[in-house]
Amino acid sequence: MVANVKAMESVHVAVASNFSTTLKQLKADFEAKHDIQLVISSASSGKLYAQIVNGAPYDVFLSADKERPERLAQSGIGHGRFTYAIGQLVVWHPNIQPNSFNVSMLALDNIVRIAIANPKIAPYGLAAQQWLTSQGQWTDAIKQKMVRGENVAQTLQFVQSGHAQIGFVALSDLKRLASADYSVLDTDSYPAIEQQAVHLNVEQNTLSFIHYLKSARAQQRIAQLGYRLP
Repeated sequence: MVANVKAMESVHVAVASNFSTTLKQLKADFEAKHDIQLVISSASSGKLYAQIVNGAPYDVFLSADKERPERLAQSGIGHGRFTYAIGQLVVWHPNIQPNSFNVSMLALDNIVRIAIANPKIAPYGLAAQQWLTSQGQWTDAIKQKMVRGENVAQTLQFVQSGHAQIGFVALSDLKRLASADYSVLDTDSYPAIEQQAVHLNVEQNTLSFIHYLKSARAQQRIAQLGYRLP
């Protein structure tokens, strides 16, 4: 006779691309403490939002903005909206000395491609657009140099591969790569990237993960990995 083995409980988390690596680092800690498996799906916030609205069976949505969780809450799909992290936008420039970036460099002839996440669906791309606008650099000449990633992770890949010489990416991604060739942009020069979460059901496993994400332990780790805390 074969003994019945109880399947491990799970929580399916839809996470914005910029936070996926951080969530993977939190995964082992959460699973060890709760005996619940985290199943992670990563994409741009806009793409995940569209999937959720169309009935995708996620339990939690970790967006890179606050607008989409707010819409889900207003429609009754999302519950318990809260800010779990505040993202930091950086300019990654592998061929320029650390912290020596100047906005005028964007116009240099040797800067052929500038990588940016699509502002329409990726909050980090929107923040980059807002920063460039604040610097008077959202111009046709600069836009002609742009390559747009579907999300901030793909934007990072453009610079990694050499397809772009400069990229607007998340500080958290460069912490992972241990790259020093970047400049952190003044957070006063673009609206805060307030990353919010909502849970999409009230099952105990889902609520256990939400409680963990809010915990001092998880928040401390999130701060270490390149985010500001709310």
